[in-house]
Amino acid sequence: MSSSFIDSKTTISVRIKRKNQTYFVFCNPQLDTSLKLKEQISAALQNDVVPQDMRILLENGGELDDSKPLGDNVKNDIELHVVFSDGGVWEQVDITSLEEDATAADIPVPTPQSMMED
Repeated sequence: MSSSFIDSKTTISVRIKRKNQTYFVFCNPQLDTSLKLKEQISAALQNDVVPQDMRILLENGGELDDSKPLGDNVKNDIELHVVFSDGGVWEQVDITSLEEDATAADIPVPTPQSMMED
């Protein structure tokens, strides 16, 4: 019988970023592989990008192996990066921060200090 609840003892939350998008994924680092993360991203994109055309990278630039459990490489609330391939050419990691988005749109970004002033 399948259960849809999240076991807080074995499940962690992972943030996977690409450009100005962030995918929030729950996984079990002892059982799940980066291929499973890619499949979840692919499903979120309605299969517009298949897992074979994705690479999931650690902050240090290392690539996660699709066949191995995430294990010690992935901790709760870690930020990973995903890049896509277009015809065999891999895009560069390009992350737009909240501040860059706000600056581009000319929207003020609240700082902790400004939030305390109100």
